[in-house]
Amino acid sequence: IICNDEETIHRNILATKLSSPDYTNFDPESVIKDFTERIKHYESVYETLQREEGVRYIKVLNVGRQIVANRITGFVPAKIM
Repeated sequence: IICNDEETIHRNILATKLSSPDYTNFDPESVIKDFTERIKHYESVYETLQREEGVRYIKVLNVGRQIVANRITGFVPAKIM
């Protein structure tokens, strides 16, 4: 799942992280700043799959605005897609 829509990321952080035990007694702006830094770290080590690698995958981009399927075959996967 890949999301690069800043507004969606911001809303998601507020909806999920404010009640997380990791952020007990943190103010919302500190939570957003900290988790945004975590995301930047994740991005620095993330490796995007390439079609040439021959692996099967489904990419969901920006909360379903785009879905990319690579080498997905069979009755059930075809029905899902």
